[in-house]
Amino acid sequence: MPLYIYNCTACGDFQEIAAVSQFAQPQQCPSCGLLSDRALTTPQVSTVSHIVRRAHSINERSASAPTRAKLNGLTPPRRPKINNRAKEKMAALRACH
Repeated sequence: MPLYIYNCTACGDFQEIAAVSQFAQPQQCPSCGLLSDRALTTPQVSTVSHIVRRAHSINERSASAPTRAKLNGLTPPRRPKINNRAKEKMAALRACH
């Protein structure tokens, strides 16, 4: 069963395991007992790798509350710096072919 995030108006967010057929039903907050609606996020399913699950979660959040990628711990891959000697070697290889 997937893990869903619910928003309690008194206590904040909490996670609860629920059947897929019950995803739309409110759940009781474990702290105060109030019925809480499910947050609009992707369910946390254990058969999906944590990288894919995190990417889906970030994608879902970005539609309503965009944030910078660096704040989420994601950085684009950097191109390696090529010094002049390496550039000369690459130019020589290209000239030979």
